Amino acid sequence: MRQWPVVKICGLTTVENATMVVDAGATAIGLVLDESRRQVSPLTARQIADEVRGRADVYCVFRGSDLSRIRQVIAEVRPDVVQLHGTESLEDVSVLISEGVTVVKALEASSPHAVDFDVDGLAALLLDGAEPGSGQRVDFAPLLARTWHLPVIAAGGLTPATVTEVITRYPINGVDVSSGVESSPGQKDPALVSEFVRAATAAFAQRESGDVQWT
Repeated sequence: MRQWPVVKICGLTTVENATMVVDAGATAIGLVLDESRRQVSPLTARQIADEVRGRADVYCVFRGSDLSRIRQVIAEVRPDVVQLHGTESLEDVSVLISEGVTVVKALEASSPHAVDFDVDGLAALLLDGAEPGSGQRVDFAPLLARTWHLPVIAAGGLTPATVTEVITRYPINGVDVSSGVESSPGQKDPALVSEFVRAATAAFAQRESGDVQWT
C-alpha cells in the first residue's frame, strides 16, 4: 500500500470509471471478484488494474472465494492489495501474508472478532456494515472503545455529506465508499466522486493540522 491516508472508491466495473476516480484524486480503487451487483471478471479486473497501475492502489475484493481461487486471481490481476470480506480465519489470512500478499481484512464494525485480527502482518483492518455495498450507515462508535494497533479504514454508508464527520470524529486512517458515489450500481457519478475525494482529503488534512481531538 503506497499511500496513507486511504481514500478508496470501491466497486468499479469499467476502465472509464476507474480512470475517472483516479483522476479525481482517489488513492485506491476496489474491484469486486465475488458475487455482487458490482462483480467483475478477472479479465476485466486485469484491464482496469493495468490502466491505473502506479497511480492508485488496486484492491481485489473477495467474499467467499477459497484460497485457491484467490491465488489464481492474484496471479492474473496482480493487485496491490487483497481485501477479504468473507469468513476467513486468521490462519487463512496468515497463509496469504506468508506468500507475500498484502492483506486487508474486512469485518463488521460492531463485531467482537475485529480485535482478533488487529495483529502484525495485516496491512489494515476495514470496518464495514453487515451488508457491504448496501449503503447502510454504520455506527463507528466501537472504534473509540480501544486503541487499534493496525491502521483502520472505515466503510459503510459513507457519502460526500457524511465523510467529513466520520474522519474528524473517529481515529481512522482511510475511508472506502461504493454506493455513496454512484448513479447506479457499479456506475460512479463523477460529481459525487469529486465531492467525496475533496471532502475526505480536506478532512484528513484538518486532522494532520492537529485541529481534531477524539472524545
